[in-house]
Amino acid sequence: MKKVIAYLFCNLFILAFVSGSVLGEIVLTMDSNGTIGDSNTQSTVIENVKSQWLLVKSVKVNKSMNQQELIFIPEIEKIPEWFQNRDNKLDCVLEGLVKLHSIGETNHAPMLTITLKNKTGGFHSKYSTNIYDVDTIGSWQKLSANVDIPAVAQIEKVVIELGTDNSVPIDIEVLNLSLLSPSTSFESQNISQVFDEAEIEKSEKLKSNSGSRSDERRVKSFFEKNSSFEFSPIDVSPSSENDFSTPVAWFNGSIYTVDIEPPDGENNGINLKTVVRKWTLSEDGVWQWISNVVENRTLDDRYHTQASIAIDKNGYIHVAYNMHNMPWQYKVSKKPEDISEFDFLGDEISTDTLSLVKHQNETPFPNIGTAAIPGTQVTYPSFFKDRNEDLYVTYRFATRPAQSWKDRGFAGGVAKYNVLKKTWSPIGGVMTLTEDDATFSDVASSRSIMKVSPFAYYDQWSVYSIRLAFDNKNAMHVSWTWREGGAGTDCSDPSYAFSNNQSTFTKANRQKYNLSIAVTDAETSYPQSDSQKFYALTSISTDSMGNPYIILNPIGSSRALVHYDQNSKTWSEPEPTPWGATEIYIDDNDRQWAFSSGPNVFYRDKGTTKWQHPFSSEGFGWPKIVYIDEIDGFLIHTLSTKDRMKSRLFWVGRTVKP
Repeated sequence: MKKVIAYLFCNLFILAFVSGSVLGEIVLTMDSNGTIGDSNTQSTVIENVKSQWLLVKSVKVNKSMNQQELIFIPEIEKIPEWFQNRDNKLDCVLEGLVKLHSIGETNHAPMLTITLKNKTGGFHSKYSTNIYDVDTIGSWQKLSANVDIPAVAQIEKVVIELGTDNSVPIDIEVLNLSLLSPSTSFESQNISQVFDEAEIEKSEKLKSNSGSRSDERRVKSFFEKNSSFEFSPIDVSPSSENDFSTPVAWFNGSIYTVDIEPPDGENNGINLKTVVRKWTLSEDGVWQWISNVVENRTLDDRYHTQASIAIDKNGYIHVAYNMHNMPWQYKVSKKPEDISEFDFLGDEISTDTLSLVKHQNETPFPNIGTAAIPGTQVTYPSFFKDRNEDLYVTYRFATRPAQSWKDRGFAGGVAKYNVLKKTWSPIGGVMTLTEDDATFSDVASSRSIMKVSPFAYYDQWSVYSIRLAFDNKNAMHVSWTWREGGAGTDCSDPSYAFSNNQSTFTKANRQKYNLSIAVTDAETSYPQSDSQKFYALTSISTDSMGNPYIILNPIGSSRALVHYDQNSKTWSEPEPTPWGATEIYIDDNDRQWAFSSGPNVFYRDKGTTKWQHPFSSEGFGWPKIVYIDEIDGFLIHTLSTKDRMKSRLFWVGRTVKP
């Protein structure tokens, strides 16, 4: 019989069956020979155990199944003394074999999550595996995640997680759940009696990709040794200049970027290139990249046609690009973590029409739109992720695309991606259209899509640059600005909204909004905003209490940081950001991080007012940041300030010192 080899420091070895909303409990025991069994499952023998490990006491199923952590696995019966009293960090792997038989309507697929607590019992951190690939539902799949357990941390729980508060029926099996360390090993004889090894091998082959565990560990080691790092610059077009895009993403130890680059020949205004890159770390410690041109008809249009990139939980790469009041130009990779081929999921635009847009300033797109993401005449697409790694996109779009320019109703859109169905759903109110507002592909489709769902909208006003942040309870915080009339650089009424369920939105004081949010009802986050004008972009983050912090850009004065205090129920007076910082991020320890051109990086701890300055560079601006939990630091995408002809990535770890 074929032996299955694993490496472990502690093995949580279970076979759990969960079906529907039936409350069940499996009590597992281990005798002196290492045999684990219970009344419901066949005994499985573990031979040659070569390290201490934790025992599983029981498995419990939440009957209502309406919590984010649906199934708790396991309760820890005992923790070895050496583990409790160690003074070193453990690099482990959470791993389990999972078979999903069925699941109800949900935006989420199951994954395994381990939560760590500190020595006082409070929350320390959590790690989640890749999610189950529902395209091969009914197969065994190995889910895994690298887990760092510092000396100050202990294991609190391991759960099957869906990341939703909705009631979801689920039929699932989990086998061989383990927390592994590369130092020791065990061999199991009877596993093949429980599952088909060929099936697992096939599933593993389907899931294999360049982001292997060894690559991830090499990458993590690289960033642990380098508290800051400057990547090699990339030649780009000056048209890359913008404020809104989200041009850098991270997945499985690889970095993904998207830039606008010069054409192969002479620039004719519609032949720039939108280029996606995947950066990987070689065995000799050198960052190298491969690239793919996803569009060679990109308009030369600063501040508008730049691209954004994101990676969903299944590893598929999403790119939104080349839009200034145009139908969705949107692609998704054919394979996870593979930039070589993409599927186009937008609305086609001919080269002749692109020329009209660029050279005659026309927007001949009256159709309601049939792209994967709702809306048309789109500008400013930006991707965001919540604490469960679910994907969102924000954008501006025309609610009535067939009307005259002043009556098109440019609203703010927010949509969420469903990784199971591979569909986008809008978050917002419902606006019913007439035949004068938009054209449709045919009569049948017109009857089904005579509505749009803007998040924020008010007649004769435009919504600019919606930004999202998610607090440690995964509640959504939203900031944006407005402009009365047509396009322009001066905006007003910086606004804020909050939601803990993404369907009901409130002001900071929890007074309920009606969706779509109107400028007349929107809460302003700037105390003296009645006559003050602002540049469009904002940046938002939250502290551990869920208080939002927002950077605003008032015209004629310094960039300002404001925050809402739940205790006093008021917005703070604005304070200048350090060196005109445009980006704010607050980590789980309530340390505030600010990012300005250079790039320059600043931080200050909770309760302090003075900013520390741990990292400084020069020559690059327009910082776009993404925090990477796995490597405990920030990737910063920048553009050269002198000529706008080079982009550059910077890495700054949270351990960086002034």
